[in-house]
Amino acid sequence: MYPLEDGQLFPRNQWWVAAQSGEVGRTLLARTLLEEELVFYRKANGEPVALAGRCPHRLFPLVNGKLMGDDVACGYHGFVFGGDGRCVHIPTQDKVPTSMRVRQYPVAEHMGWVWVWMGDPTLADPALLPRPACAGPGWLFWHGITTHIKARYTLLLDNLFDLTHVAYVHASVFNFPEGEDPPGFDAPLSLRVEGDHLFAARPLCGVPYDDYATLQFGPGQGTMDLDSPSDYHGPALIVTGTVHRLHDEKAGSLAIMHPDGQRGGALRVFHGVTPETRSSTHYFSAFSRDYRLDDEAFSQQFAQIDRGIRQEDIDALEAIEPAAARATTAQEQSGLQDAAGIRVRRMLSQQIARETAVLRPGGQPRP
Repeated sequence: MYPLEDGQLFPRNQWWVAAQSGEVGRTLLARTLLEEELVFYRKANGEPVALAGRCPHRLFPLVNGKLMGDDVACGYHGFVFGGDGRCVHIPTQDKVPTSMRVRQYPVAEHMGWVWVWMGDPTLADPALLPRPACAGPGWLFWHGITTHIKARYTLLLDNLFDLTHVAYVHASVFNFPEGEDPPGFDAPLSLRVEGDHLFAARPLCGVPYDDYATLQFGPGQGTMDLDSPSDYHGPALIVTGTVHRLHDEKAGSLAIMHPDGQRGGALRVFHGVTPETRSSTHYFSAFSRDYRLDDEAFSQQFAQIDRGIRQEDIDALEAIEPAAARATTAQEQSGLQDAAGIRVRRMLSQQIARETAVLRPGGQPRP
């Protein structure tokens, strides 16, 4: 599946964001993930549950049934399934075959999201959930919206690892001079790999203090340095954003002095990326920052701006998808700014290959 090798879709032995915590309650929620239909709900004690979304009797959607305590009753013939997936009642017979069951998926609640493990359940370890430092102590973390993209998830990964697109797709927000290359975008891209994680950043130096900085830190003038990082915590979670260091001591009362003596702060944007099908994606948003920690009005203002930014990205990706459905990697060309995105493609391809490798005797992958 473009831009991966033919036959590669998505890895399954990892945690994927399935829903915002508030979406999962005592009402059945249907959601398709990785081309599998699931149904979510909470038990009476608040524990989230994820089951295969179709009754195995005649494949009726379980979301059209009802909760009975902690069990789900199919709305077609009344078969009842427990939170572990076992059928516990068939109205027309006393004995329930052990084979009558639906798949139960491991779930975890983390960072205000419900996560689901779509692969081998024996490998589902909560310790494998991504834990970015910028969602920890000293940061204000809050959630945005859940959106849907009619485009494959790999196009969104490309988008989040080539942030030079912001000068063109999001020109109305960032106000770069029209007809000029964005300042600092020719700076070298730094890449660091730690296991299955990749950290990319482009340092921009001497950037004029602009409207976007004014929004965050108040009135100011002069120049600033900033980094535009993209952190890959696996395909399910990407963290982008900006780290500002302001030169001007007149930056205003809203700018804060960091321990290193420089004014500014870091705002990080979380992108929960979960394939729905091979050509559609669930897109979950969240944010964190280490300044203006008690300013709820600013949080709401930034979230509103972010909604517009994400919609511009969605429009761009949905314009690409029809061509991507026909494309091969031989038909595209890349530039220097694609280094991080290409590395992510390779890491994702290797992750899928590890799961699907056919082993010959002795445990060696077949060439």
